[in-house]
Amino acid sequence: MKRRTFLKHSLVTSAGIALNPLLPKLLAQSPVQPGQATPNPKLDGLLEKGFLHPPSSSRPHTYWMWMNGNITKKGITLDLEAMNQSGVGGAMIFNNAVGIPRGPVDFATDEWSDMVLHAATEAERLGLELTMHNSPGYSGAGGPWITPEMSMQELVWSESPAIAGGPIDIQLPKPYAKRGYYRNAFVLAYPALPIENVIMEDKVKKITINGVVVDKNKDSTVRYVHKRIGDMDMYFVANGQRREEELVCDFRLDGRQPEIWNSETGEISAAAVYEFKDGRTRMPLHFDPAESVFVFFRDPPQAKPYLSVSREGVKLIDTVKPSTEPQSPAPPRLQFAANGKIEALIWQDGDYRFQSAEKTASIKVENTCRAIPVSGPWKVLFPERRGAPPEIHLDALESLSKNSVFGVRHFSGTMTYEKIFSLHINPIDGQRVFLDLGRVEVIAEVILNGKDLGILWKAPFRIDTTKALRDGENDLTIKVTNLWPNRLIGDEYFPAEDEYVPLGAIVKLPEWFVKDLPRPGPRIAFSTWRHYTKDDPLPESGLMGPVKLYTAVQKTVE
Repeated sequence: MKRRTFLKHSLVTSAGIALNPLLPKLLAQSPVQPGQATPNPKLDGLLEKGFLHPPSSSRPHTYWMWMNGNITKKGITLDLEAMNQSGVGGAMIFNNAVGIPRGPVDFATDEWSDMVLHAATEAERLGLELTMHNSPGYSGAGGPWITPEMSMQELVWSESPAIAGGPIDIQLPKPYAKRGYYRNAFVLAYPALPIENVIMEDKVKKITINGVVVDKNKDSTVRYVHKRIGDMDMYFVANGQRREEELVCDFRLDGRQPEIWNSETGEISAAAVYEFKDGRTRMPLHFDPAESVFVFFRDPPQAKPYLSVSREGVKLIDTVKPSTEPQSPAPPRLQFAANGKIEALIWQDGDYRFQSAEKTASIKVENTCRAIPVSGPWKVLFPERRGAPPEIHLDALESLSKNSVFGVRHFSGTMTYEKIFSLHINPIDGQRVFLDLGRVEVIAEVILNGKDLGILWKAPFRIDTTKALRDGENDLTIKVTNLWPNRLIGDEYFPAEDEYVPLGAIVKLPEWFVKDLPRPGPRIAFSTWRHYTKDDPLPESGLMGPVKLYTAVQKTVE
């Protein structure tokens, strides 16, 4: 199965290597002790295999709300089959009663147990994993028969300064208490450290990273986790912002080749720009919005790395400090190829210089890299019984929430954009062509000339189309799925069909829902909670563009 197809059905992002079912067992068998680095080829191979070809156990699990006893065997089967069809790997049964009218099947009764057994049998038939929450609803454990003093306990505390030098008589404030239950555990008195008498924030004048001053009040935008796996070191580095970030990272080790494991694409590549310094590995990393990668250190370096990459004399990549040079659509990407040579993916024409500690290499790219707009009219198709017309035609892309047609403006679901465009490109060795969708709300599947290229779920909505493009006429299909608020807001224009607590829970489940009958009335969506009114703003929706083709070139750095 192609990785993008697997991602489509499983929505795996960064969990592929962590959920391999054999990995915990193998780790338990590993003789490696803390601080040691004993090679374990079996672990190494299993980890890489699980990353490149994620097992079905890597698929996500979901909460499965059993709505206050409103459950049937038919409904259980339909839910589980829908999970299986969409690629969900398993579910946790969660008995939820918040805001839901009481149904006929009470929690922990024989009938409820029979429903659980049916769910387990159906999950096994479909190859799904099934777990259960340990109590009804959001209670911590047990049920109404569990009194506060018998429930799970949380250690809470208060803190008061006191002046030493004699007897102390002080009233300690009562800590936080849940449901009024509190019992004293113990009181500790200890001498304060000198540093506790000052506010450190007032003493810190500035913080610098790689020579760049950082706002001391600014939350960290990039976070990491370090884990030792056998003789390997793994760092998970994540950009928490919906914007690009340029970093120079210091990893607390040296002497080993850094590898970038990209769980979104399934690629493992050996980094070609880094340096060892003061027992650390300094390596520049470019992050797309909300992007994350694994950085592994396993083997000795393949060859001497480069320290910087410049274009027309301006540094684009550097091991000293992050680049602030605008790079559209992306900075050059360097990696060691299987033959040991360094390959560079270049997005802009120009003279490039690659500087190592021992030599300088250069590449000249001209009349190759360009941006080609995919403009003009689009046809948009809609599924039946969702309130929208079968199709519309757009002279130019815009958010469908601004469309003049009510059913289009308030459509929720998957809409299909179709376009035929012509392209003539002179073949060049190493040339690659990428399709960039611009802005998408919210998720897009790209099909070019009948070839499914995969799912794009975050910016940049860009995908390699080199192998699917034809010289001349090309048939492009983009399936975009948005969110439910557009339809829920649209339904508020129609007469009320159910009674809700003001902007809250439904008072009574409708008869057609309970008896599994066709829904009457003009409304399309149904929710047990009223989240919106007709006056709420509509979220942006659909393919908004601009759609472009970018030509890039893959070059060997000699």
